[in-house]
Amino acid sequence: MHVRNRVGSTPTRRFAIAFGVLMLVGLIAGATFAFAGSGIGNNPAQDRAFGGGRTFGNSCTDGSTQYCSGVTREFSFLAVSDGQGGGAHGTFTYGNLEFGGPIYVVRVACLAVEDNVAEIGGTIVSSPALPAQVGDTFHTLVRDSGEPGSTARDGVGQVFVDPPQNNPTCGDLLDEADEYGFFTLAAGDVAVEDR
Repeated sequence: MHVRNRVGSTPTRRFAIAFGVLMLVGLIAGATFAFAGSGIGNNPAQDRAFGGGRTFGNSCTDGSTQYCSGVTREFSFLAVSDGQGGGAHGTFTYGNLEFGGPIYVVRVACLAVEDNVAEIGGTIVSSPALPAQVGDTFHTLVRDSGEPGSTARDGVGQVFVDPPQNNPTCGDLLDEADEYGFFTLAAGDVAVEDR
């Protein structure tokens, strides 16, 4: 029996070709990832805040001007800046256990982020408990105190509802975050990404 290798199909050569193709694919993928993560081109950097949770009932904020509340606040949210300074998008849902559920559903219009704190603002689009406030402007603060399971707890600020504005803006509350403070979360997680 006589075995012959065809020209160009030796195992060593096939391995070299396969290895070369894999290296090329890896280099292209790495360059694409680095370019996409740099905020250059079609992928501008975007500030983000997202999460949800529940506060303790009968608790107070930890700011220099303390605000106390007898209700258990529940919330969930996603807020993403447009990357060009023209606003933000997302949804913020806020409710109270003692009042039987959702109080506000907010269409996010602005987001201001500084380190681990974010101010989120928008327009109330639904309010089963307070229908007269649909169309009003909503603002609150959130604080990311670290990874889930850490001893430092995340927080959510008190809710500010004002008469309607054409374009809700963010930044004023952020400047006063130390004064207003935050309710400590009993459960949940907040993530703030300052990019």
